[in-house]
Amino acid sequence: MQRLKDKLNPQLLLQAAAKLDSVISALTKVGVAVIGYQANKSWTGSLTALIALRLAESNNLAAGVAGVATLTAIGLGAIPRTAQTSGRLPGVIL
Repeated sequence: MQRLKDKLNPQLLLQAAAKLDSVISALTKVGVAVIGYQANKSWTGSLTALIALRLAESNNLAAGVAGVATLTAIGLGAIPRTAQTSGRLPGVIL
Protein backbone atom coordinates (compact mmCIF):
# COMPACT_ATOMS: atom_id res chain seq x y z
CA MET A 1 0.00 0.00 0.00
CA GLN A 2 2.87 2.38 0.74
CA ARG A 3 4.29 1.84 -2.76
CA LEU A 4 1.00 2.92 -4.27
CA LYS A 5 0.99 6.07 -2.15
CA ASP A 6 4.55 6.83 -3.26
CA LYS A 7 3.63 6.41 -6.91
CA LEU A 8 0.53 8.60 -6.58
CA ASN A 9 2.33 11.46 -4.92
CA PRO A 10 0.22 14.57 -5.65
CA GLN A 11 3.32 16.70 -6.21
CA LEU A 12 4.59 14.31 -8.89
CA LEU A 13 1.17 14.26 -10.56
CA LEU A 14 1.10 18.07 -10.64
CA GLN A 15 4.57 18.18 -12.16
CA ALA A 16 3.56 15.65 -14.82
CA ALA A 17 0.42 17.65 -15.61
CA ALA A 18 2.48 20.84 -15.96
CA LYS A 19 4.87 19.12 -18.37
CA LEU A 20 1.96 17.75 -20.38
CA ASP A 21 0.42 21.22 -20.54
CA SER A 22 3.70 22.62 -21.86
CA VAL A 23 3.90 19.94 -24.56
CA ILE A 24 0.30 20.53 -25.64
CA SER A 25 0.90 24.29 -25.75
CA ALA A 26 4.02 23.84 -27.89
CA LEU A 27 2.23 21.49 -30.30
CA THR A 28 -0.66 23.95 -30.60
CA LYS A 29 1.75 26.75 -31.47
CA VAL A 30 3.48 24.60 -34.08
CA GLY A 31 0.13 23.66 -35.63
CA VAL A 32 -1.07 27.26 -35.73
CA ALA A 33 2.22 28.37 -37.29
CA VAL A 34 1.98 25.69 -39.99
CA ILE A 35 -1.61 26.64 -40.85
CA GLY A 36 -0.60 30.30 -40.95
CA TYR A 37 2.24 29.46 -43.31
CA GLN A 38 -0.08 27.46 -45.57
CA ALA A 39 -2.67 30.25 -45.65
CA ASN A 40 -0.22 33.02 -46.51
CA LYS A 41 2.44 30.94 -48.28
CA SER A 42 5.05 32.89 -46.35
CA TRP A 43 6.70 33.01 -42.93
CA THR A 44 4.72 36.16 -42.20
CA GLY A 45 1.58 34.02 -42.05
CA SER A 46 3.18 31.96 -39.30
CA LEU A 47 4.08 35.09 -37.38
CA THR A 48 0.59 36.54 -37.78
CA ALA A 49 -1.00 33.28 -36.63
CA LEU A 50 1.21 33.08 -33.54
CA ILE A 51 0.41 36.70 -32.60
CA ALA A 52 -3.30 36.02 -33.13
CA LEU A 53 -3.07 32.94 -30.89
CA ARG A 54 -1.42 35.03 -28.19
CA LEU A 55 -4.20 37.60 -28.47
CA ALA A 56 -6.89 34.91 -28.38
CA GLU A 57 -5.42 33.47 -25.18
CA SER A 58 -5.34 36.85 -23.42
CA ASN A 59 -7.74 37.89 -20.69
CA ASN A 60 -8.68 41.10 -22.51
CA LEU A 61 -12.04 40.74 -24.29
CA ALA A 62 -11.22 43.00 -27.24
CA ALA A 63 -7.84 41.36 -27.81
CA GLY A 64 -9.41 37.91 -27.52
CA VAL A 65 -12.04 38.73 -30.10
CA ALA A 66 -9.43 40.17 -32.46
CA GLY A 67 -7.25 37.08 -32.03
CA VAL A 68 -10.10 34.65 -32.65
CA ALA A 69 -11.23 36.64 -35.70
CA THR A 70 -7.71 36.60 -37.12
CA LEU A 71 -7.33 32.87 -36.49
CA THR A 72 -10.69 32.32 -38.20
CA ALA A 73 -9.55 34.26 -41.25
CA ILE A 74 -6.28 32.32 -41.34
CA GLY A 75 -8.16 29.03 -41.04
CA LEU A 76 -10.52 29.98 -43.86
CA GLY A 77 -7.54 31.04 -45.96
CA ALA A 78 -5.89 27.66 -45.43
CA ILE A 79 -8.92 25.64 -46.61
CA PRO A 80 -8.17 25.86 -50.36
CA ARG A 81 -4.55 24.91 -49.73
CA THR A 82 -5.59 21.93 -47.59
CA ALA A 83 -8.18 20.81 -50.13
CA GLN A 84 -5.61 21.09 -52.91
CA THR A 85 -3.09 18.86 -51.12
CA SER A 86 -5.57 16.25 -49.91
CA GLY A 87 -7.90 16.28 -52.90
CA ARG A 88 -10.99 17.03 -50.80
CA LEU A 89 -12.28 19.58 -48.34
CA PRO A 90 -11.60 18.93 -44.65
CA GLY A 91 -14.64 17.66 -42.82
CA VAL A 92 -16.39 16.52 -46.00
CA ILE A 93 -16.88 12.77 -46.25
CA LEU A 94 -17.26 11.59 -49.81
